[in-house]
Amino acid sequence: MGLTRVEIPIPAQWAGSALESELLRGPHGVPTSFAAVGAGDEVFDIAIAQRYRGAEPDERLELGIVVGRNLHMGWSNVACGMLAAYGVHLVRLRAQVQQHLDDLPGIASSGRYAEVRGRLAQRTPDGFDLEVLQNDQAQHLALADATGAERSVWEGLGSRCMCPACLDLCWTAEEADAVASTIRPKDRGALHAVKRCMEPTPALFRAAILAGVHPLGGRNRFGLWTERSLPLAAQAARELLAHRSGEVRRAALHVVLAAAVADEGDARALIHDETER
Repeated sequence: MGLTRVEIPIPAQWAGSALESELLRGPHGVPTSFAAVGAGDEVFDIAIAQRYRGAEPDERLELGIVVGRNLHMGWSNVACGMLAAYGVHLVRLRAQVQQHLDDLPGIASSGRYAEVRGRLAQRTPDGFDLEVLQNDQAQHLALADATGAERSVWEGLGSRCMCPACLDLCWTAEEADAVASTIRPKDRGALHAVKRCMEPTPALFRAAILAGVHPLGGRNRFGLWTERSLPLAAQAARELLAHRSGEVRRAALHVVLAAAVADEGDARALIHDETER
């Protein structure tokens, strides 16, 4: 019995169980993504399925194990085939999107998948390997038998993952800057646009701040400014502290204050400047 694992650092303010639930459940969680490629609970990780059904877990398959400050999760290779490795890819991808992990090269190398004819597929030199969920299903689709759309997917897999969880994401700094150019001031769709970008850039954060997005209060609250992204966000925010819009100034001030919190003198000066406006 094989086991494919992934290890995610646990943020200081999180419990292991809360982080596990965050990575597995909710929009675009692992079960949802498995369902998108035709896989049901019968091939979703046995141990985690047992846990959420309230059944007594098999100790040999117990996942979600906390070791030190890391959460170890994994998928049984029994009856799962490439789904086991895909499960690891989905958890690492979701951890990156939720900003619990900063490992773009590792995530990119862990996943080169697509949905082909309703099944999980991987690229081969002459076509696709397909996940087998039933005994009578073919294991391979030759490129000669593929449709034009499937050939386009095959070509795309030569450079990036095209699974349902990855299709909407922008992976490079150049792509993030391109997304930033589409965000307009006071654009309430900025939240989704920013979260699509795996590589944060100052231009992206500047566009978000101009749209009124900030980490504190109101309907725009979300975890955009993290320890990983805060320096880039603060770099963009400092340029906007004198903006004519009070909403933009407040958003920029929140970001800069978060970056300056360790320096009480800088924080007080910034608060004084804002209250004088």
